[in-house]
Amino acid sequence: MVGEDFQVDRIIKQLLMIEDHFNAVLEEGKYQLFCIECLNEKHLPLTEGLCVECIDGVCKIDRTKEVCEEILKTIEEIREKIYNQITKEDFKNFAERIRKLRKELQELQKQAKPVEIE
Repeated sequence: MVGEDFQVDRIIKQLLMIEDHFNAVLEEGKYQLFCIECLNEKHLPLTEGLCVECIDGVCKIDRTKEVCEEILKTIEEIREKIYNQITKEDFKNFAERIRKLRKELQELQKQAKPVEIE
């Protein structure tokens, strides 16, 4: 479980960064090129790689793997929108979806950790 916990923790951190980039665009009220470049060159590929590793064996909990598959689908949709016509509403929807997936991973992570009783 230690490897899985570490992997999920890294995925959660990247999801926080992705969510933050989407929210930054929403707060500024305009499309931020640096946010898109950072997403495309850094956070999306890293998150994708971490999720693939999780699915391929680092993670043992089936629901964690399923959430990672949902994250991969969302990343694919984000890329499609970024390379075509992304709207402010898309930024909002993606921020909400990423947040939901992150929260689900955090809940799974909490459930998987044993509680130590002194």
